[in-house]
Amino acid sequence: MKKEYFERIDLLRFPLIVLVVFIHAYTFNMVPFRSELGLSYQFQNVISNGIARSAVPLFFLFSGYLYFLNFDGTIIQFKHKTLSRMRTLVGPLIFWNVLVLLVFYITQTFHSLTELFSGDKIVRQFEFIDYCNAIIGCQKSPLAYQFWFIRDLIFVSVIVPLIYVMLNFKLKVTLLCLLFFVWFFNFVSYSIPSTVSLLFFLLGGFIAEYYRNKLFIFDSFKVYVYACYTLFLTVLALSDSFDSSYIQRINELMGVITLLCFSSQLHKNHRSKTVLVSLAPISFFIFCIHEPLLTIIKKIVLIYFDLQSAMENLLFYFGVTLFVIYIGLKVRSLITIIFPRVFYYISGK
Repeated sequence: MKKEYFERIDLLRFPLIVLVVFIHAYTFNMVPFRSELGLSYQFQNVISNGIARSAVPLFFLFSGYLYFLNFDGTIIQFKHKTLSRMRTLVGPLIFWNVLVLLVFYITQTFHSLTELFSGDKIVRQFEFIDYCNAIIGCQKSPLAYQFWFIRDLIFVSVIVPLIYVMLNFKLKVTLLCLLFFVWFFNFVSYSIPSTVSLLFFLLGGFIAEYYRNKLFIFDSFKVYVYACYTLFLTVLALSDSFDSSYIQRINELMGVITLLCFSSQLHKNHRSKTVLVSLAPISFFIFCIHEPLLTIIKKIVLIYFDLQSAMENLLFYFGVTLFVIYIGLKVRSLITIIFPRVFYYISGK
């Protein structure tokens, strides 16, 4: 694979994590919509329910692509690649969810804090299956719910032999198309792994196996891609059509293509390339720490402040996102100094 491909994947890691934080910073899941908040509502929909929704599919695409790049299908290579991923994924999955579970257990003993640290069930009333769900996500998302992504990534890494067989099956394109329709029409509302993780991991593997130098094939059409996606988001914002699952699927596909093209612009600019590549190692820690921290901060602010205007709401939306990222950077720096060994374990190193 071209060195440029590795660099473009690497420099997208931090921007994609920022987009994930923006998804969860959406305020209208806590603030009831009012006409005077319309401008903020449209802006947040374009970012959180528009552009940012492509981040997760693109992460799975990259994961599948990098896994199957130069993969020869042998047991030895499967063992090596999968075990290396287990070492970087299982530890953080367990550590962060156990930490959040302990925080919830302690804070729920104080009645005044129960509203901030609420869940489907009080931790003291948990049964064995509840602990499994909270830490690993056996039947639903873990307590730190963003870790459903890590759980799914572990799962698809384990079933790579099956995926490899699918990629070398004569009807592999048909299988991909079937999986695409299952995902697009939401035939399976919830599964482990999710259809989005399986589809885009498989698609990444397919590109690595047969079109390894075509990952950024849309670069030649990037002007048209930008124009089409901008028009698409504008129409969605004006018509308030973000709630449609079919529209969301189209948005995610167009967003993935647009972000892949945009990485070309970032790569050509030496300054942006240098900065973003240097921020790439920070991305995973921001992913781990941003929830439930973000939700708790949102709850605290919305309890004590009534955001009356669209501008106040919008400033809060951007402000809480940047604040959580800032806190993540500071906590990361502190842990690397005080507990360097712990940091390597909890940040997937």
